[in-house]
Amino acid sequence: MRVEHWAVFTSQEGLAMKRGHLQDSGRRARLGVPAAARASRPAIVVFLVAAALTVTSCGPTAEQARAREVVSSSPAAPVPTLLPTVAPEPVTAPTATATPTPEPLKVGVTGNQAGMPQPVQDACQFLLRRDPARMPAGEAGDCVGAAMTAGTGAIQTLTTSSSWIPQGTHTVDFTTAPEFSLTLENPELGLRVTSGAGGGSVDTGSGSVSANASGTPEEAYAAVLAQAAELTVNPDRVAEMLGGTESLEVDYDAVLNGAVRTKISGYRSVDAAADDMMPAGVTLWLDDWYRPVRFELTGQTRGIASSITAVNSAWAS
Repeated sequence: MRVEHWAVFTSQEGLAMKRGHLQDSGRRARLGVPAAARASRPAIVVFLVAAALTVTSCGPTAEQARAREVVSSSPAAPVPTLLPTVAPEPVTAPTATATPTPEPLKVGVTGNQAGMPQPVQDACQFLLRRDPARMPAGEAGDCVGAAMTAGTGAIQTLTTSSSWIPQGTHTVDFTTAPEFSLTLENPELGLRVTSGAGGGSVDTGSGSVSANASGTPEEAYAAVLAQAAELTVNPDRVAEMLGGTESLEVDYDAVLNGAVRTKISGYRSVDAAADDMMPAGVTLWLDDWYRPVRFELTGQTRGIASSITAVNSAWAS
């Protein structure tokens, strides 16, 4: 800036000197300035003015200089690093591999139930597997017979309209192991029937009569009553009854008195004139141990319609 001021001042002085150089020539002469120098003074002034203008137009101002110092002192902006471009890997089609064939599901062919005696499990595999097919009659007889034997005994309420046992409701106390025995009683009729390994007897209030199919008419009649009383409590007789039954169907989720039971039902081809006293229609409900809890038997014996409903309770084991 001082250069500019000097340049302006010098040009003004040059103009003044140019206008009055004649007036002060004497004064300059007196100061001892040579004439040649005086003659070249306007040219020098012009040169200095031009140089000042050149410096002014080319050089930076004070603000520009300070701005440049600030810029130069600032940290340099980070230069972005260019990562090399990685060519994408070629996409290859997945290699087809053979899918292994799963092994067939292996289903156990035997069933079991915790706490069930082994003889019952062995005889009741059809029911333990919950087989949906029709149950073979022989397996049904073996299963229920084994379950009753393992149960060792119970109390039965027997209601009958059969001609073989007097009509009414009777109570049967029976054991199945270690040996079979029963006692049927009906206080209203004054009837008491016993049967077992030691033989049987019938008492109708007039004295006990031994059960003997080859004896007197009274003894033969007593034998028929004793045999009829065994039909739903003797494991061997129950197995025989089921063994002759056809088309046995099983319902594993039957409900009886609010409880889920296994239900077996079927029919028997019987001779109505036979003396075997076997029913034509057979239905059983079994508990969790496959012991009978209810029998429903219907049919004819010697042309006479008969029905038996037997409800078992209080199995000993």
